[in-house]
Amino acid sequence: MEVVDYDPELPAIKFSDGSWEAVDRVVAYDSVKSKAARIVSGGEKPPKATGTSAFRMMIPDEKMAGVSERFKENNLIREKFNKDNSAVCEEWTARCDKQVLLDEFGHWHPLFQEIFKAADDDPLLWKGCSRAPRDTLHKGKLCMLGDALHPMPPFRAQGGSQSIEDAGALEMIATNLVDRSELPKRLEMLDRLRVPRYSCAQMISSVRQDELNMEERYIEVLNQCRKWFEGEDQSHRKAVSLISKEIIGPRTDTVRHRAAFQQWLHSYDVGDAAGRAVSKET
Repeated sequence: MEVVDYDPELPAIKFSDGSWEAVDRVVAYDSVKSKAARIVSGGEKPPKATGTSAFRMMIPDEKMAGVSERFKENNLIREKFNKDNSAVCEEWTARCDKQVLLDEFGHWHPLFQEIFKAADDDPLLWKGCSRAPRDTLHKGKLCMLGDALHPMPPFRAQGGSQSIEDAGALEMIATNLVDRSELPKRLEMLDRLRVPRYSCAQMISSVRQDELNMEERYIEVLNQCRKWFEGEDQSHRKAVSLISKEIIGPRTDTVRHRAAFQQWLHSYDVGDAAGRAVSKET
């Protein structure tokens, strides 16, 4: 049954049949169309087009039998495009006529026309979109995690990584929680742990490797990330590892700063960070 609303204070979940169910806490982990976003953020944050899209389709094995023989020596195909109409669509089931697919790849080798003709008649056409970072992940006893909280482009492979970090941090802060009155305090702790991480990941994920002005975009993003580490928002300083000033220092060495930022992003131990935060507060 579909979830249609939340009461973050009880907390409770409303279902499509009109019924409500009271619970101890609610974790909205239901992707980019989560109805919790409006409640937690106090309004909608409209999606922003990334300029990318992807065709998704199923091709039966029997239809691929003859074609697959021609990929024995090289079974990886990778290509990029710079063509998108920048429209925004978050429908999971947005489809297009197969002729759109065939026309889009009409200049490719005839082999690919064979493959695409074997696909579904109405393949999915997903538009890539992102949202500005949310400054909190909870309201009352309702919290959001994963793509519901921080959808981002795939250019840094951080969407899944940050979702795993979300889950790890939540597990740690919920461990040994026996008094419901302590939940708001623990969710504030989760905020301090997660907001800087996913915000920086979202911002850095907006930089594409094939951008002509990639270095300038990195400088722009790294300076946006200063917010979390140079005093504009002190509420998060104690809960996260402070990025070295080398990363966000003078603008003259973007490559070095970028490498240091990536090290900070990938060397994080969420279990250790969350465990230390819980130990300090309890």
